[in-house]
Amino acid sequence: MTNSQCQGNGKPRSRLATLTRLPLIVRVLIILLASPSAWPVTVTSGPTLTMDPYGKTPLAGLIQFKTDQPARVTLEVSDEKDTRTIEFAEFTTDFSLPLLGLKPERKYSVELALTDQNGQKLQVSPALQASTGPLPDDFPDIRVFVSKPALMEPGYTLMSRFIRAGGDREITLMGFGTGMKEQTLPDWMCQAISWAVECGSATAPTYTIIVDNTGEVVWYSQLGDTTNYQLDDGTLLYRSENDVIKVDMLGNEIGRVKMNDPGTGLTHDLYPTVDQTYLSITIEQANIEGFPTSDTDPNAQRTNAKVEDNPIVEFDLKGNLLHEWPLVAMLDTARIGYNSLDMRDLGHDWVHGNAVIYDPRDDSIIMSLRHQDALVKFSRSTGELKWILGPHANWSEKFQPFLLTPVEEPFEWPYHQHSPEITPSGTILVFDNGNFRASPFDGTPKIPNKKNYSRAVEYAVDEQKMQVRQVWEYGENIEKRLYAGHIGDANWMKKTGNVLITFGGTSFTGGVRNSDLGLGNVSTRIIEVTHDTPARKVFDILLYDPAPHARLQVFRSERIPALYPLDTDADGVPDYKDNCLQTPNGPLIPGDALSSQLDTDGDGTGDACDDDASHVMTQNRAVGSRHQPVQGVHVP
Repeated sequence: MTNSQCQGNGKPRSRLATLTRLPLIVRVLIILLASPSAWPVTVTSGPTLTMDPYGKTPLAGLIQFKTDQPARVTLEVSDEKDTRTIEFAEFTTDFSLPLLGLKPERKYSVELALTDQNGQKLQVSPALQASTGPLPDDFPDIRVFVSKPALMEPGYTLMSRFIRAGGDREITLMGFGTGMKEQTLPDWMCQAISWAVECGSATAPTYTIIVDNTGEVVWYSQLGDTTNYQLDDGTLLYRSENDVIKVDMLGNEIGRVKMNDPGTGLTHDLYPTVDQTYLSITIEQANIEGFPTSDTDPNAQRTNAKVEDNPIVEFDLKGNLLHEWPLVAMLDTARIGYNSLDMRDLGHDWVHGNAVIYDPRDDSIIMSLRHQDALVKFSRSTGELKWILGPHANWSEKFQPFLLTPVEEPFEWPYHQHSPEITPSGTILVFDNGNFRASPFDGTPKIPNKKNYSRAVEYAVDEQKMQVRQVWEYGENIEKRLYAGHIGDANWMKKTGNVLITFGGTSFTGGVRNSDLGLGNVSTRIIEVTHDTPARKVFDILLYDPAPHARLQVFRSERIPALYPLDTDADGVPDYKDNCLQTPNGPLIPGDALSSQLDTDGDGTGDACDDDASHVMTQNRAVGSRHQPVQGVHVP
């Protein structure tokens, strides 16, 4: 032992005693060097901000940077009108963050604040800068009539497949082959001279659009299709032809699965079920004997005819066909509604299936048949018909037991309806387009469009008594009724109990033709109302183009809770990963013994909120069953 290690009494000095004899600044340096984590977090690369990094989302950006130790980041995004804060709870050293919610034609400043795992903070400077361009020339005008955010369902409105259906179309002159498609004509003109030309595909693009609670556009893309879902990890799921595609909010494709379609192409709908499968609708040709040739003369000659059948199909997550339910084997093939005799590629558009949903309460499927003016429910396991909700006219004797009997007043059937869904109380909410409000041969005159109306309507079905009751509607008794003869949607809002209604193909407003109001030929109206009688508007926007022949339409719209994945309990674990949604048990709860999502019994419910106090191998529910993406499916 050296003298430097001994005190005057001959006992060795402790390291602590030696340290305390050093100058203060030296002691501080030794402590900091011995504990690197005590240093504030440092940015080692970046930050950079790239707008529209994949060329698919003009109002979104990507922020990238790296740090020397794990940290989380808070963004403060400011423009000349407002400031908002975006928090990312995950600790990491390699950051790739989407910047969402920007509005067109604005300049933004983005401040970054980092917090390390010891709670030390770093304000990154200088701030990042971003600017957004104008909306495309073919975008709709948006007029806001009502916006009451305090009364609205929280979140943003996601519109599926906005299309300018009256855009230019490629044309081919009849009798001159297919080599003369250099020319285009407006859709209305092409249709007017269809005896001389073949109208090709529309040249105008389609858009998926998101607006905030004031009706301002905050995101758009040409990605998406007729049915878009936001999954609870913040990504979007949609169908394009026979492919199911998952993309993030920057437009980056994450996954794609091709469905093994047995028909000539999937159409209209994609419905992910809680059983990790997809339901959709396909098109097949079928031969029907004794098919009607007239929808005005019940005694007209019947014939053998080719029709387009719309079987419901079910696929697993890899796209393998699991089940197929042909409607010609289930329904009355001799029954028609108005438009059933319309010709399509494979034959008469007999049923025109336009929506399918799954009812987990009894393992059944509900389908909307536009040209039968009917919703039908059948068993998923056996394919046996359970009931028919629609006008009773022209159903043969064999199907009489399946027809629901209306009870109580007021009551009216849906006609040419779209987008049924099951509400939390078990009722059925559907968009009733209302076409004709009559059935062939029932003696009721067709209602002309200018006197007609569309509506959202809610029905309660008593399957034991085979009865149906109308419990609520919006659209028939309003001051200026809207008529949308094609497409539409009605959605139950789970927090407020409001109803979001999409009048997707509106051609008359208050009995006046749209073009006479300067709203184009077809426009879209999206209205949120309270579930009262009479209902109160809390949100009302119009998408239109004043050009007389413009046809602007939105297939469906949904209210999504946020642009980013939710973290309801603010514990640093997003809801789609969190095993306790209402009880904080994540990394942002310092000193909490349960901060690691602890789940002792492995039942999928964290100890912090598990009602089984022992937490010992008592599986309250299957892992993952409590927590699924929107509509119930995780996509590879």
